Amino acid sequence: MSAFETPIRHVFVVHGEDQVTDEFAASIKETLGYEAFAPFSGRLRGSSDG
Repeated sequence: MSAFETPIRHVFVVHGEDQVTDEFAASIKETLGYEAFAPFSGRLRGSSDG
């Protein structure tokens, strides 16, 4: 992800078991500094949420 030319604002982890996606999102935030989210199935995050 660090190779993207345009700065990354948010990362959404949307594939996997809930615990695994939460841990992966936390790892992304910790190691790369990107805001990372792992929304639960059925939960929406709109573009106006930030």
